[in-house]
Amino acid sequence: MRTVDRGRSAILLATLLVAACSGEARSRRARAGSPTSKTLYPMKVGNAWSYDVESESPDAPTLLVNRVSAIEGRRVIMETGGEPIVYELRGNGINWPAKGGYLLRDPISEGAGWAMRSGSRARIASLSKTFRAAGQVFQRCVEVLLESPEQRVRTLYSPDVGPVFIEAELHMEDFDYAFRATLRGYQVE
Repeated sequence: MRTVDRGRSAILLATLLVAACSGEARSRRARAGSPTSKTLYPMKVGNAWSYDVESESPDAPTLLVNRVSAIEGRRVIMETGGEPIVYELRGNGINWPAKGGYLLRDPISEGAGWAMRSGSRARIASLSKTFRAAGQVFQRCVEVLLESPEQRVRTLYSPDVGPVFIEAELHMEDFDYAFRATLRGYQVE
């Protein structure tokens, strides 16, 4: 695996971490009581998540912090240590305008999937994963997979907490990049 410089690594990592998936949805009917995009990634000013990052790249950050810094109408501004990322809270999910699609799309149901502008596919693989991180056990995690020839991203979202684990592989023309980010701590209201 080739490595990239620290700046490029940090930007790529932040983008992949918050981009666990985006796109347009084709969903199956959600069951009553299913989590929603807003419970899986609670977006309120001050909410923050920190992650321990493992990567083969010696230039990659070992700690990453994402924080909601502002909400302007439907727009949510997420600070990641690099360029801020802007999401839109919509009635049918959390949209990521810069990527032309959804980070999460409602209804959240096992097997639901959506196509990406880039040709990638995202799907909800499970509604019942259990994950241990930050000294806690997170139950009923939703596992979202994003796959294309260039990338594979697996994200576990815990209801009322947010992303607790992200595992990604990116295969580009001039380099490969892989990382795992595990929740270290969070502040969610």
